[in-house]
Amino acid sequence: MDTLDSSSREAHWLFLLGAFLILLSMFVGLALAWSVFPNLLLGLAAHVGGMIQGIMVIAFGVLWPRLKLSRTLSAIGFWLVVYSQLISFGIQVLTALWDAGGELFRLAGSEVIGANPVQEIMLGAARGSPLQEQIIYIGLGTALLAALVAQVIIIWGLWSSVREEKKREATLVRD
Repeated sequence: MDTLDSSSREAHWLFLLGAFLILLSMFVGLALAWSVFPNLLLGLAAHVGGMIQGIMVIAFGVLWPRLKLSRTLSAIGFWLVVYSQLISFGIQVLTALWDAGGELFRLAGSEVIGANPVQEIMLGAARGSPLQEQIIYIGLGTALLAALVAQVIIIWGLWSSVREEKKREATLVRD
């Protein structure tokens, strides 16, 4: 099994994961219509976030075969993308279900003078138990770290691909 085969397989799984995230976020949107979430704005954020994450993972699937990475680095990047997107979406849904996350999201502006009532409801009043807030904090923190490392790996793979193409062009010009 060579790198091309494994990168094509990883790309296929990224397409599948992206479609799965879009499907899950559609169910979140359906749950919004039934008022399942105590905080509808956090539910809407989870719905839209899941849609965007699904599209982003599909885009990663398009890029994946073009990355020039070792098999090990490709596998690490792949699993970091999978982890970061699934955990991030799951935490967004839990945040909406628990009406929690105010400890983390208050930094987004709910305590700014003149914040409107919608911001206060969405960002200021959402408070979960200490355990829920810790789960949200740790989940989003690890997802962010995984996403950052995955993004660096993707950029490295794209950069390496461009460098290899330039070397190939230089060789053709000399010959």
